[in-house]
Amino acid sequence: MAKSRKQILGFFLVIIVFAAVLALVAQGAGNQVTTDSIGVLELSQVREKFPAYVKLKGHETQYQTELNAFAASQRTVLANYYSDLQKQLEAETVGKTDAEKQDINNKYSKLAQDKSTEISQLTQAKAQEYQNKLNEESVKAKQALDATISAYGAEKKFTLILSKNVYDPVNRIYFDMVYYGGKDVTADIIAKGSK
Repeated sequence: MAKSRKQILGFFLVIIVFAAVLALVAQGAGNQVTTDSIGVLELSQVREKFPAYVKLKGHETQYQTELNAFAASQRTVLANYYSDLQKQLEAETVGKTDAEKQDINNKYSKLAQDKSTEISQLTQAKAQEYQNKLNEESVKAKQALDATISAYGAEKKFTLILSKNVYDPVNRIYFDMVYYGGKDVTADIIAKGSK
């Protein structure tokens, strides 16, 4: 609950800063700010079509496939280990007293639990490795997008380029931030990123 409250407060802080920056830019530029000097960008479309994000999505799919295969192989290793332990347990308990059988059973239960923990840790480490790679690639994709937007804005002499919609990580949706005005530069940014 506290985490979502912080996210909501953070989101509203971003909106307030956004509005303040827009007001300062409009005030600083005086009468020079026109609809033609403000660009708007459909971030949801950019994330679907901008080459760096398309590549990132492909890597995400690839890593998920690899992780699923790794986890499946580890489950097979664990199942085989359990099967071998069961055979060893049965062989070792033949002719033993109930107390001895209980001690042997406890020993093999601990071995099984230790192996399960080991497999779980290996799988979690692999997942973290892939997540770290995705995080690095996500930063690179964002940098490529930022550089493309900056170059395009300077080239076309825009005063400001805004994101038309903003991603809400709590609800995992995009919602509109700019409803009216500005020149839509989404297709131009995607095309420039393809060069």
